[in-house]
Amino acid sequence: MMAGEKRSGATAAVTGATGLVGRHLVDLLVGRGMRVRILTRCARHSDSRVEVVCGDLADTTAVRHLVGAADWVFHCAAELADERRMWSTNVDGTRAVLAAVGDSPATHFCHLSSVGVRGVFAGSVGSEETLCAPVSAYEKSKHEAERLVMQMSLREGLSVVVLRPTNVVGGTKRGPLSVSRLGVLVKGGEHVHLVHAGDVAAAALHLARHPGFSSPGCFIVSTDDEPLGTLADALAVRYGRRPFHLPWPVSFLIRRIAKGPCNRGDIRFTSQKLLKLGFRYPLGFEGAVLGTDA
Repeated sequence: MMAGEKRSGATAAVTGATGLVGRHLVDLLVGRGMRVRILTRCARHSDSRVEVVCGDLADTTAVRHLVGAADWVFHCAAELADERRMWSTNVDGTRAVLAAVGDSPATHFCHLSSVGVRGVFAGSVGSEETLCAPVSAYEKSKHEAERLVMQMSLREGLSVVVLRPTNVVGGTKRGPLSVSRLGVLVKGGEHVHLVHAGDVAAAALHLARHPGFSSPGCFIVSTDDEPLGTLADALAVRYGRRPFHLPWPVSFLIRRIAKGPCNRGDIRFTSQKLLKLGFRYPLGFEGAVLGTDA
């Protein structure tokens, strides 16, 4: 048994378990024979092996019950749409989970962040070392949550991981694949930074099972290292033909005029740091496209 491996009977706690990544992660953990405990607003779970803790991140009693006896804790909950709730959910909610983890016997904590925390930057390659300059309310809240997590890493005996996935897709969540014909014409040459939710969940489990990294560890989860990566590539995978599109510098210029400073359309976010730890994407770019509704 490898370092970090958990035998059947160990417990994993998951927030955001009904979300896109959380659902895949729960399935993987249950499949490994772990006891899984999730935090929801008292919704039933289809798998009887999953224990439901009723509450939300604002309910500190429920959060402490969720984490209390967990070996691994995966914090996947976040507010993506409502700016009025982003700080309370993404920052204060993370603070509540971390406080509970600090008083628990947990040996591993994984925080699901976003590559969006890096904001706008110069160059064509983004890595974990790229300086963060968040712009939107969501990006700022996730960046602050990361800061709290990094402080938590000071606790002895706890390995800490921050995952920064790119555009997570899967099922009905199409992300940048949801685009009009005009959008294809303008944006077809730009990278879409796809990663399937199942691949993000697999990366989270891999790092929990193989903690051969310096804690705290920050990892980009993205298929951008693969040869394919543009919107036109994705549509070619889906439909078997490549659409006509303008060169990416044209769309970049249009965005700069319309919105001000923005990232180049040829940016790639590398996940070499994760790959060097032996992780391989089960689905990859093509799987992300084909695993998302047309």
